[in-house]
Amino acid sequence: MLRVLDELAGRLRADPLPGRRLARATAGVRAKAWAGIVARHGRLPAVKVAGKDLTRPATESGERARPVLVVRLDATLIEAASPKAQAAGTYKQGFGFHPLTAWCTNIGDSLAVMLRPGNAGSFTACDHIAVPGAAFGQIPATWRTDVLVSIDGAGASHEIIDHLTGLNTAAVHGKRGRRVEYTIGWPVDERTLAGISELRRRDWGDAVDADGVGDPDAQVAELTGILRAGPGGDTDGHLAHRPAGHRPPCPPTGR
Repeated sequence: MLRVLDELAGRLRADPLPGRRLARATAGVRAKAWAGIVARHGRLPAVKVAGKDLTRPATESGERARPVLVVRLDATLIEAASPKAQAAGTYKQGFGFHPLTAWCTNIGDSLAVMLRPGNAGSFTACDHIAVPGAAFGQIPATWRTDVLVSIDGAGASHEIIDHLTGLNTAAVHGKRGRRVEYTIGWPVDERTLAGISELRRRDWGDAVDADGVGDPDAQVAELTGILRAGPGGDTDGHLAHRPAGHRPPCPPTGR
């Protein structure tokens, strides 16, 4: 096992993400594995959103609705009991590693892992751009046409949003293009808090979980209109350079 790990370590890029030969090998194996899932079930499983399958309507008569492929980016802390290579203090006052990972939520498949020391930052645009690139290279070609990328608040930067928006070519090339959408955490800054204070009681709606069950202790609301054209308008230009379809929601909030 140690010899195998040593060989794999030698096939990493400087990032460190898998090099071209290693990535090509794992992508080939993954394509066969996914083909086996489709052969058995007729399609990849769909992710549940508010109790409903996240799918696109069939484009041809007689075809089934096609699941949207959901790629989740998230960093994770791994504790180390000894000063192993690249182990370092973490932002949570622990000691170990802080890899950034990309997973296919539909089937729980690990698409890419960027190995990082424990003191690697959580809010790193360059890493959040590199890892989706490696993850897309692992997705079989037939499933790269309709992807939803999900990142928490660490992905709330112009660089990441602009990068993901640039990957979305469906508007230009239609069916021949690739639809890449995203859902990213929104920083609750002073302006966001001011926007929330402008909401009326009737602006709030019930929050539901992934199974579609209502949460009696939380509500959600839309903030896009207030932040773009509310009192004072977008005076600080916070949204001026974001895509026109960018919608900042209010996160689930206790009553």
